[in-house]
Amino acid sequence: MKTYSMRAPVLRGRIARRILVGLRVDPSVARRLLPSGLEPRLIEGHAIAGVAFTRIEDLRTRLLPIPFGASSDSVEHRIAAEPTTVAKRRFRALGRAPFYVLRRDASTAADAFLTHPSVAAERGRSRFDIDERDGRLEARARSFDGRMSIRVGADEIEAWPADSVFGSLLAAVRWFGDDVPSAWRGRLVPQRDSAGVDATRVVRARSSLRWIACPLGVETFASTYLEDPVAFPEGSVTVDHALCLRDVEEVWHSAPDLHGGHLRF
Repeated sequence: MKTYSMRAPVLRGRIARRILVGLRVDPSVARRLLPSGLEPRLIEGHAIAGVAFTRIEDLRTRLLPIPFGASSDSVEHRIAAEPTTVAKRRFRALGRAPFYVLRRDASTAADAFLTHPSVAAERGRSRFDIDERDGRLEARARSFDGRMSIRVGADEIEAWPADSVFGSLLAAVRWFGDDVPSAWRGRLVPQRDSAGVDATRVVRARSSLRWIACPLGVETFASTYLEDPVAFPEGSVTVDHALCLRDVEEVWHSAPDLHGGHLRF
C-alpha cells in the first residue's frame, strides 16, 4: 500500500557559518550505517563522514518576508553516499551524490518543526555554545536529554593538511559540492517506517559564488555519538580535515521523485 507524507516547505536562508570536520571512516563500518540502495562514496579507499556545525540566518519560507526570517544553530553527523547500480534510477532526482544524515541536533523548536515530519534519523534539541575570536573557533553542543555532546576546537590556518585525502581546500569544497552555484546536492534522512529515505535537495543561489572558505587546524574534537563502540569500533574513524565556510545563500526543497509515498529498495 502506498503511503504519503506532508511535503516539506521550500526554505531559503543564508549559511552564516559552517564548521565542517571531515572524517575518514572504514568503508565496512560506513556501509553498515546506510540503508540498502546506498553505499559509501569512497576516496582513496576511505568512506567520508562529516560533522557540520551550521549557523543559518534569515531562514524563511516563500511566504515569510525577510525581516522576520529566523535563525538557528544545528549540528549534523552524516555520511557521503551514492546509489548502488540497481538504485541509480531511483535517485536520479538528486543530481549530485547525496549525504545520509545519521543524527541532527538543533537549537530551536522552529528548526525541528521545519525538518521534514518523516525524519527518523536521531535528532534532538541541543544547547549550543559557539565562540569565535582572533582566528580561533570553539563549538560545543549538548542535547537537553544529555544523550549527545560534541565539541570542536580549531584555529584558522593557511596551509591545507598534508595528510588529508583531499589535495587542497578547493578539492574538498568541490567534492562536497559547495562550489557549484544552482547545482543540486542531495541530503537524505531515513523515514520513520524505515522503508526508505526522504530526500531534501539543496540548490545554491547564484549569490553563493561569493562564498568564503578557510582551512582549520583541529586541536580538539570529541563526539559521544562517534564514541559508540558498536557503531564505530575503535580506530574506524579518523579526522581528515576541517574547514569553515561562510556566507552561502541556499534554497532547500524536497525532491519530488523520492518524496511522494515511500521508496523501497
